[in-house]
Amino acid sequence: MTRTWMAGLLAAGLGVSLSLAGTICVDASAAGGPPGNGSPELPFATIQEGINAALPGDEVVVADGTYAGPGNKNLDFFGKAITVRSASGDPALCIIDCEHDGRGFFFHSAETDASVVSGFTIRNGHVSSGGGGVYCVASGPTLADCTITGNSASAYGGGVYSSGHLSRPALTRCRITANSAPIGGGVYCDSDTRIVLTDCTIQGNAVTSTGGGVYCRLASRVRLTRCAIVGNSASSGAGVYCYSASPRLTNCLLGGNTASQSGGAVVCSNASGPTLVNCAIVGNVAGSDGAGVQCRSSSNPTLVSCTITENNAHAGGAVACGGYSSPTLTNCILWSNVAMDFNVTSGSPLVTYCDVFGGWYGDGNIDADPLFVRPPSAGDDGQWGTADDDYGDLHLTAGTACIDAGDNVNPPRDGLDLDNDGCDTEPMPVDLDGYARYVDDPETPDTGRGAAPLVDMGVYEFGATAPPAPGGPCPGDLNCDGLVDAGDINPFVLYLSNHAAWLTTFAGCDPRNGDTNNDGTYGQECLDDINPFVAILSTR
Repeated sequence: MTRTWMAGLLAAGLGVSLSLAGTICVDASAAGGPPGNGSPELPFATIQEGINAALPGDEVVVADGTYAGPGNKNLDFFGKAITVRSASGDPALCIIDCEHDGRGFFFHSAETDASVVSGFTIRNGHVSSGGGGVYCVASGPTLADCTITGNSASAYGGGVYSSGHLSRPALTRCRITANSAPIGGGVYCDSDTRIVLTDCTIQGNAVTSTGGGVYCRLASRVRLTRCAIVGNSASSGAGVYCYSASPRLTNCLLGGNTASQSGGAVVCSNASGPTLVNCAIVGNVAGSDGAGVQCRSSSNPTLVSCTITENNAHAGGAVACGGYSSPTLTNCILWSNVAMDFNVTSGSPLVTYCDVFGGWYGDGNIDADPLFVRPPSAGDDGQWGTADDDYGDLHLTAGTACIDAGDNVNPPRDGLDLDNDGCDTEPMPVDLDGYARYVDDPETPDTGRGAAPLVDMGVYEFGATAPPAPGGPCPGDLNCDGLVDAGDINPFVLYLSNHAAWLTTFAGCDPRNGDTNNDGTYGQECLDDINPFVAILSTR
């Protein structure tokens, strides 16, 4: 190719090593024609040919069309830092059809986030092992704007399989739909994998056992942000199943998932500790218990600022707790679930500053109609998990006791910096809309805990109409270098022991940075801030 020839000539003439990124063209319509070389005039006929010819930094641009047969499935990057993308960027127009024999992409050679797949539909994959659509082991590729649909695996991960502590795939704006496997229909995560899904839809996946949408196992570190996990089915854990794992779900919808046994939306098993923040859990169904969340085997999930409504189970419509599990719920709304909200056979839920239908013991709890703008509905067919599901409008209306009634102290942190202000230790600054939290309603008395403005209960903040303003304190940054790390330890000790000296030494630094428990008090001898400061550092 001209690009490669030019690079070689320049390198020889200048006595240096050059790597010039180039574009390699692939077009299925070239099949049967003269041999391709990857140029626009003579494109390769298969995607694998384009990958094989690519150098680090290259783009393999695939013309719209349907790609099937040898060279267009089981696609292997061989560890290359390249981008393979569709020409239009529209996955509906560029399709990899595995014809029920093999998978779409096979990542196993330490690929990093610089190995990119973008703008494809990957469909009809089938393998006897794991990963019918995409397989990742010891690799961390990036997939963006892809549709992974209609794939199956005889073991694990009908859509996506990821395993091993070196596996760190990232999926953004992807649709993972109608995939199937015995375990982990949409996504299967195993053995300390660190997978990140952002702005993804995981819908209509089905399994015969556990984890219809997402299955997390053995310390896998799964992060789902602004994802919709809807309409999936399983015997247990139709939305998300956790087995000795602690995924984090932020600003997600879990709706219309159906489990024939337990855990319509989420199952926490074998000492799992998932965290759900700003999540709407709506219209999930379980044949036995825990239509919203089912906890068992010493599992301790944490739910903050979640709304759990219109879920249906034989027992524990919102939360079922057994096996000495201890879920923690703060600033949540549990309303209009069947049968009742809690079913506790063993364990001790800690529920505070929540609105619970029928009431529940705990500080700050209330029993009052949240006055949703539009309550959810299963639609004309009366059945959740079907096309006419209406997840409602869960915004609060004026007059509800849920406004300014939450707990500001020791909040979940903005670990993903959702407001893009460069600080990931501040209290979660946004609601499910991405609008500002901590908006005061002057017409409502403050009944929650902490310094005003007080957070509302549920996924939305009443009166919030825009993202949070930039700036403000960054808890834990006591030397004001823009980082929260070990370098802040000695300044924090000075802050607590001799505040005047800290103010002089770090002039211009916001004193509110020391309010690590967000109770509105800070300065010398605020000892309640020590443990939260240590907790922040432990996540670095």
